[in-house]
Amino acid sequence: MRELVSPGSFRWDIRESYAAMAERLGVDEETVRRGINRAREIGFLGDIQLIINPSLLGYKSGGIEIEIDDVERKSTVIGQIARLNGVTMIINFVGNPLRASFYFQNEDDFQETVQRISLICNSKPLRFEKTEYPPCNLKLHPTDWQIIRALRKDPRRQVSDLAKEVGVSTKTVKRRLDIMTQHQTFYLVPELNYDNYPGVASSIIVIIPDQAKKIIIDKQITAKLDSLVFSWTDNKTFSVFTMVCMNMSEADEIDRWIRSLDGVQNVRMDFIKEGLIPREWLDTEIERRVQSSEVMV
Repeated sequence: MRELVSPGSFRWDIRESYAAMAERLGVDEETVRRGINRAREIGFLGDIQLIINPSLLGYKSGGIEIEIDDVERKSTVIGQIARLNGVTMIINFVGNPLRASFYFQNEDDFQETVQRISLICNSKPLRFEKTEYPPCNLKLHPTDWQIIRALRKDPRRQVSDLAKEVGVSTKTVKRRLDIMTQHQTFYLVPELNYDNYPGVASSIIVIIPDQAKKIIIDKQITAKLDSLVFSWTDNKTFSVFTMVCMNMSEADEIDRWIRSLDGVQNVRMDFIKEGLIPREWLDTEIERRVQSSEVMV
């Protein structure tokens, strides 16, 4: 799962082959394929979605972690948050906490989204922050937006299928995909249902203000934890790690070890039920750019 999703950060190369993943893991390609199929069969791995780099859309990214006032309302609250403009991901934790990631245009937009989520949850945020993505200054062609729209249906579709839907040659699709990949235009996010994993899954936010120490600590954590499913270390002051463990005792032991590392200011660990990826807002943003680019041509 880590190779599929997060080789140190978001997977920007959405077309990387299973063979390349297998080579890094030191196994054969069929082993990787069987592992992914097994994750699907037990309901751990759901759909894999393509998400756009916010800077390509003229947005920035932020996140909020909050506890809702009443856990009985949680499914309703998540549904309301998922319908907000800009929301790209929701992590549902065990109990009252949840985390939402969202895109915003400016400071007022950021504060408004934080306030709206707080009102929906009827509580104050535990924390909220602006997150950082690699810049993407690529000017997309109309064909690029059509390719992106087609990829949203299935990011690992055959190039020939993409070419047929867009109405261009496979050579053109390959060339444009290479260019967009080089500019980190989009990345992959899977929907993972951790309730179906035979163990416990936890999300760990590690606050490390000193950037020099952060580089060392990030390497220590990723080297030690074989059970990492996802890691995001691009931010300057904090990192996010998602791991699966056999039981709570193992997770608690890892939590204590991370807290003991020199330079770690704070750690928050929550146990995950599921990751949800709303589609409507981003699909609308993509379609709007497809239509506007076609008009310009």
